[in-house]
Amino acid sequence: MVSSSTVATPESRLPEAVRAAVLARTGPLRAVRIHGQGRNNDLAALLTPMSGPVVFLKALHEDRPQSWTQAREAAVNPYVLSCAPQLLWSLADGGWHVNAFEALQARAARYAPGSNDLVPIVELLTTLSQAGPAPEGLGLSQMPARMSSLSTDAGVLAGTTLLHTDWNPTNVQVTVDGLRLVDWAWASVGAAWVDAAGWCVWLIRAGHTPAGAEAWALRVPVLADTDPTHVDVFAEATATLWAGAATQRGSTWHADLAAAAAAWSEHRRMRR
Repeated sequence: MVSSSTVATPESRLPEAVRAAVLARTGPLRAVRIHGQGRNNDLAALLTPMSGPVVFLKALHEDRPQSWTQAREAAVNPYVLSCAPQLLWSLADGGWHVNAFEALQARAARYAPGSNDLVPIVELLTTLSQAGPAPEGLGLSQMPARMSSLSTDAGVLAGTTLLHTDWNPTNVQVTVDGLRLVDWAWASVGAAWVDAAGWCVWLIRAGHTPAGAEAWALRVPVLADTDPTHVDVFAEATATLWAGAATQRGSTWHADLAAAAAAWSEHRRMRR
């Protein structure tokens, strides 16, 4: 907070505890544009230095239960540079974990029916599903373990593919050079079809019918070739996941996703 007797500067918008450490890397700032707080950060901001490139800063306080996601995202970054912005630097100081990425000139993907973004997203999902085994030694969650509390059949989610797992349209950024996939905080390892299946819930929330959402997701070959009973397990577990989140969080956003996931799971049950 800047008092009325203090001259406001761009850097004063950063948390005081981490300000000096950030400025040591960026130099004096011309502007700071705060993007607010998200699910995976306490602070997101665009930093414009007096000299040098614009930086997208993502910060999370160590007191947050999800503070470990900052280290995960930094560890994954070198392996996803074909589709993700580069991590420029990271630091832990003053109780904060900070990652700084190259800034994008971009907008969030549009998932609504008729969107021109849907075909490129199918292509991105297809490419990611064919990328080969995930790198070892990163300590990533395995999908069966991650979903074990939601399904007794979570073993069908096992695999070796590096997964993003959070297909919120704000994480799919559309640039003049193509799509960039940001926020790898929930990266995991599992079956290659999981990301394509998970996209269905977001498509339904954006206005697709469950059948319409699946029609788009099934354009990803690995999902089309997957045992439907395995997808059923994932759909049911996802519905349980979002129902619990809606109950715990109570937000309209969570309720919308819970409704979308329930509609998808029910659609698959009706087809059996």
